[in-house]
Amino acid sequence: MDWDIVTSIPLRIGALREANSRWENRRFDHGELGRTWKKESDYGYYFRDFLLREFRYAYDHDPVLLSKVSRIADGNGHADMIQDLNDLAVLGREYAEPLHATRFDMAHLDRAAHLSDKLGSMQADAQVNREQNSDALVIRNQSYTYLKQAIDAVRKLGQLVFFEDDDRLQGYFSQYYKKANRSRNSPDEAQSATQTETAG
Repeated sequence: MDWDIVTSIPLRIGALREANSRWENRRFDHGELGRTWKKESDYGYYFRDFLLREFRYAYDHDPVLLSKVSRIADGNGHADMIQDLNDLAVLGREYAEPLHATRFDMAHLDRAAHLSDKLGSMQADAQVNREQNSDALVIRNQSYTYLKQAIDAVRKLGQLVFFEDDDRLQGYFSQYYKKANRSRNSPDEAQSATQTETAG
């Protein structure tokens, strides 16, 4: 056996530990980002709908402006909502007089534009975070495989060399798989399966 495989095991363990930590950090970052996005985007939908109601009321006697509002209201999804906020801000500034007549707070238009920019940036950050989280998971899985290859090589050789030495042989079998096989092959499991088949 190539002894370098054995001496590399501590390094492989360290690589997996580091990769797993990085993946866990990315995973929790994504969770926090997701919670923030949910809160902010919920408000974005609420504010967009509020503006649509205000615009429909203000532009009620102008079919052309109403059709513009209707076109903005068409569509769904996060990207559409973000664009709607900006479109409403632009429309409101361009056709401000009917809004003034209804005592509409024109500061809402600045808020809509700002919110559109903010949500757009958050959506882009979320996409980057998802990609980085995916990359971190790939590296974690590769590190696990790299370690498992070395462990499997040592186990196979140990099982061959100590085939007739039960005490030594035990150390070259995976306790996890032994436990899983024991559970799968236990009489209780078999009886439970039989009862299930009989009941069916």
